[in-house]
Amino acid sequence: MLRDEVLEEVAHRMWTFSIPKMIRPYFLHHRHLLGELCRAAYGTVNEMMAAAAIGADGFRTGMVVVPQTAGDLLNLHPHLHAIVPRGGWDAQGSRVPVPYVDTDTAERVFRAKVLALLKAEGRLSEERERILLSWNHRTGFGVHYDVIVEPEDGDAVERLA
Repeated sequence: MLRDEVLEEVAHRMWTFSIPKMIRPYFLHHRHLLGELCRAAYGTVNEMMAAAAIGADGFRTGMVVVPQTAGDLLNLHPHLHAIVPRGGWDAQGSRVPVPYVDTDTAERVFRAKVLALLKAEGRLSEERERILLSWNHRTGFGVHYDVIVEPEDGDAVERLA
C-alpha cells in the first residue's frame, strides 16, 4: 500500500494541477506528454518548497502523482492529482517543514514549465503562446492544494492515497 510503503509519517497535501482547454488536445494525441506534465508539476512543487525552505541546502521533496485525462463528465480534461509531504529533506536528510506555498506563484511557475515543454516538443506556436500569456485572469492553468491530512489520521491518509 502507498501509505505503508511510500509515504513518510508526516502531514501531506493533495495538489491538483490543471491546464487550459486550448492545449488539452496535445495531451490527448501525444500521450507521452502526460509524463512530462507530471515532471513539470514535480519541478514546480520542488522549486516552490525549496524557495520557502530558506537555508535548507540541497532541499528536495517527494511526490506521488497520477495523471487523469477526463473530468467528471468524461470530457477531455487532462489534469494531475498529487500527494506531497508538507515539506522535504535537506542534503543531510533532516526534515524541513514547509507549511505554506503561494499557489498564485506556483501557477505561474507551472504555466511557464508547461509552455516551455510544449515549445520544446514543437507543439506550441508563438501565436498560441502569446494568446496563452495574454490572459491575466483565469488563465486556465491551476494549482490548488487545499486538502491536508495529518499523519495520525490514518483513514484520511488512506482516502487521499
